[in-house]
Amino acid sequence: MALTSFHTKYRPSTYNEVIGQEHITSILKGLVRNKTFKSVNSYIFGGTAGGGKTTLSRIFAKAINCKEPIDGNPCEKCEHCSMFSKGNYPDFIEYDGASHNKLESVKPMLYISSLHTNIKDGYRVLLIDEAHRLTKEAWDLLLKTLEESEDRTVWIFATTEPNKIRPAIISRAYNFVVKPLNVQEISSEIIRICKKEQIDYTLSSVKSISVNFKGKMRDALKTIDMYAKANNSISDIHLKNKEQVTADSIKLVLLGRLEESISLFDTIVDVSLDVRAVVSNTLYALSVGDKIDTGYLDSSVVLSFRNLVQEKELRLITSEFLKYKPDTVDTFYLFLTVISEIGQSLKATKAEERDKPKRAFRNKYAINQEDKNLTVIETEDKNLSETEKINKLMIDYGFRKD
Repeated sequence: MALTSFHTKYRPSTYNEVIGQEHITSILKGLVRNKTFKSVNSYIFGGTAGGGKTTLSRIFAKAINCKEPIDGNPCEKCEHCSMFSKGNYPDFIEYDGASHNKLESVKPMLYISSLHTNIKDGYRVLLIDEAHRLTKEAWDLLLKTLEESEDRTVWIFATTEPNKIRPAIISRAYNFVVKPLNVQEISSEIIRICKKEQIDYTLSSVKSISVNFKGKMRDALKTIDMYAKANNSISDIHLKNKEQVTADSIKLVLLGRLEESISLFDTIVDVSLDVRAVVSNTLYALSVGDKIDTGYLDSSVVLSFRNLVQEKELRLITSEFLKYKPDTVDTFYLFLTVISEIGQSLKATKAEERDKPKRAFRNKYAINQEDKNLTVIETEDKNLSETEKINKLMIDYGFRKD
């Protein structure tokens, strides 16, 4: 018999088992309880990957087809609930919008939506995951279909980027935002599962996992599943916290120690990392100074940077870094370098010390340029504006042509 992974075994089957989404579950239960869920024929669930969008969608599909729902929850006893639990309810169809996003791929689903349901008095539920990946042509046809869908058809769109869903679709749907789970919520669930599975754990290891995968229950459960099935223990897990390492990396940069910063950041490259989010969030924290709880980033470091750079320069930096190689780790290396260049008063004063991190950065990119293009902005550039400095760095490091 195949072993079941923890994130599948402990996937919630009713709204009462869902953690941290009461703002959504209370509404969905009310719609089922009052039989008003067909006020619209489409629902949008937005939120981070691994946050529970698909789980909420499946419970909703099961609840509206349950013969005897209990306070808006599926009863888990009727024939329809049984089919859902086994994954063979004939009128529930999941569709991957990421890999099947073109018009030709969407047409079969649109045809199915026009048919009568297989289950008498049941509802056909069509779930499109990663819906924001659909092409414009697919959305155009889908919008027309939504307006003409069979009365017993319900559409659900799950997406990590709800802002990319067509406004015409959003205006016709009920919209829900799945909030990231906090550390305490994830920790409590990990401890519950460890006790039930008789897995050894320590509070420090649980916290390490919870902090590292904050907002993503699925990833946290996959991690304890892997370690527990290998050792029946998660006591020795102490994952590197990417927020902590990122903050430490930035602090080193602002102190002029770029080479150490790059080495430190390398320690978490193997951890799932949204570089785009790290860059934009860090810039935001730096830009507002002491007006925000920056968490791992020491406020004195933030303020020292804030005193050197004007808001308009920060906006430019943000724009540039999200434009050039936004989805690669190399973006963060460039980000660190530019921040280091801007923090002139905090950099090491010795030329030899300045050149070492430059060489490290050049080797990282394997850029074959003469050293004169890679030197620190020297005295002849001291009158350059921050905008001009950034443009020069972009050219020097091969991210922009002169």
